[in-house]
Amino acid sequence: SKVKFDLDTIKIPISAADVESNPPTDITIHVKRLLGQGANGFCHEVCVNPVLSADIKRGNSATRKPVLPRQCTLKVIPSNVYRRKREAIHREISVQKRVAHPNLLKLYMAYHDSRLQAVCLLLEFCALGSLLDFVGAGNDMTLSQSNSYLEPSNCSTPLEPKQTNLSFTIDRSRLYNPDTGGLTDEIARHIFRGIMRALDHLHDRLLIVHRDIKPSNIMLTDGWQAKLSDFGLACTVDQCTYDKR
Repeated sequence: SKVKFDLDTIKIPISAADVESNPPTDITIHVKRLLGQGANGFCHEVCVNPVLSADIKRGNSATRKPVLPRQCTLKVIPSNVYRRKREAIHREISVQKRVAHPNLLKLYMAYHDSRLQAVCLLLEFCALGSLLDFVGAGNDMTLSQSNSYLEPSNCSTPLEPKQTNLSFTIDRSRLYNPDTGGLTDEIARHIFRGIMRALDHLHDRLLIVHRDIKPSNIMLTDGWQAKLSDFGLACTVDQCTYDKR
């Protein structure tokens, strides 16, 4: 017999409360540069600085919140886009709030910004951009990052302030296979393993299916750590089964 589903109970739960009504008051966000833009808005590299409250200045650590990385990505979704794609955007936020895995892109906060007339997502910064950006970079590529990316590693190296304005050109001979034109086997395997770990966590631990895996949704930190992003089309395993009926 067929399994019966109540569609409303098997969808990824979404809530307006996932998006704060106003920008945070305990940090300042300074835009450094535009990383790119797409159909849903703009992404900026930003510098995040804490605003110390009077209690913290007096040494009351009980009021201290978790420290955010100094370098983050700010995704700005214009209000007109948000209104059109509200369910998908809230689904993305809901999933990213639930995941905690080295190969899934972190969401630190989401909020409305009336000054920008937009919804903003403060996300983990990925120094090498997306896999699509990197593979299609041409003969040379300049990045603002330390040279730690040259050797694959299992964890991202935090940027120090002194590194943030350092630019250099990538030696393609170390990264690309001259026979195929693609990334070297070592780097490709490292990226692929990261993606598989992310999917294993989504499928087996959270029972969530991504449904939109493509190079532009695979972000790369220094050390070639892959981070799966963009969960706007994600659904639960049960919902996928329901949709295939």
